[in-house]
Amino acid sequence: MKVWDFNTAVKRVEFNEDGSQLLAVTEKRMGFLGTIVVLDIKLDVDAEQSDERALVITCEDSKATVAGWSYMSKYIIAGHEDGSMSQYDGKV
Repeated sequence: MKVWDFNTAVKRVEFNEDGSQLLAVTEKRMGFLGTIVVLDIKLDVDAEQSDERALVITCEDSKATVAGWSYMSKYIIAGHEDGSMSQYDGKV
């Protein structure tokens, strides 16, 4: 089991299609901008999980209220507080 620490509340989590990555959406609060964070997951249950973030998307204009993986985990699709949607490359 692993516990990751974030600066603000995590509003959503989702594993990618093969379970090798975890996506987390954090709240914009206490002077911190909302983020979409991707963490690499080692599938071996005995392996130690890393604290290093594989990808961090900072939502400066409008916080992400929801995000998830597209088909085949190619993209991250996010819905924002202002009603807009965005698409990010899930690998870079």
